[in-house]
Amino acid sequence: MYISLLLKPDFTFRVLILLMIVMLCSLFIAIKSKQAFAIDIINKAIVTEDSFKLSDIFTDITPEKDVVLGISPKAGDEITLNARTLLRLSSVYNLGWSPQSITDRVTIKRNATIVKEETINNAITSEIEKKMNGRKVKLIISGALPEINLSPELPATVEVSSLDINDKGWFEANIASPSISNPVRTATIYGEARKIISVPVVKNALKNGYIIGSNDIEWLDIEERNIKYNAIINAEDIIGKTPRRMIRPQTILLDNDLEMPQLVKRGENVTILFENGALMLSADGKALEDGAQGEFIKVVNSGSNRTIEAVVEDTRLVRVIR
Repeated sequence: MYISLLLKPDFTFRVLILLMIVMLCSLFIAIKSKQAFAIDIINKAIVTEDSFKLSDIFTDITPEKDVVLGISPKAGDEITLNARTLLRLSSVYNLGWSPQSITDRVTIKRNATIVKEETINNAITSEIEKKMNGRKVKLIISGALPEINLSPELPATVEVSSLDINDKGWFEANIASPSISNPVRTATIYGEARKIISVPVVKNALKNGYIIGSNDIEWLDIEERNIKYNAIINAEDIIGKTPRRMIRPQTILLDNDLEMPQLVKRGENVTILFENGALMLSADGKALEDGAQGEFIKVVNSGSNRTIEAVVEDTRLVRVIR
């Protein structure tokens, strides 16, 4: 009996501890369950319908509690509901939600197809280039291009319904989106179309002595009005030549930037060809001048020590023409 009394308090303590653990677990589960089903706001709501509902703004709204609240913004536009408005809605529909801060808000945005500025620019450019027989142009738009937002089921396209352009390149273009046959949105664009010309430039930095080939060339589009009178605009005027000095890539080349490669250099030994009818003679000589192919230079005949004029034909080879 004595032993039983000693054990009884300890047993009671254990039971109390066990009951407390069970109560705490139940309380924890209840809190978690409440949190799992707690109503909260949807900070960024995307809607596709003409009207927005309670379920677009708050989470865990059952179908029987869902109601239409208002008209959705226009395609691509948005409206904001502040904390006070949200609290009023929560109170009216007995949601039990309250703001944690005055900065709580919901932004409702209407889903939309957005026509990019690049799409508008490309459509107008294409029409102008057709009128100018394929000449490339660069558009300078007066002001900002309009924002065109369409319903999400429509394509992000635009067509030019009419175009007027004068000799100086000033234009007025009327556009329709998504198409002329379905002009949901229309706008008038004003601007200037500047003529573009493609000029040959070198891909890499090149030094004097390097003979430029076709693989060394790429093309650069620039405004025609920025071209200097002595700019090289044909690849044929570059190929086979060498830089007079270092030239940089992507740089417009001028006539005096290049020269024909020097096949003969002053002081070099050369072979002199003499042609007289069917008779062909050769002699050794020395160049008194530098010379490129086709240029006339002075050379000294080593045998006769005479100075004569000859045309450069190839590397260290000149010909006397009679």
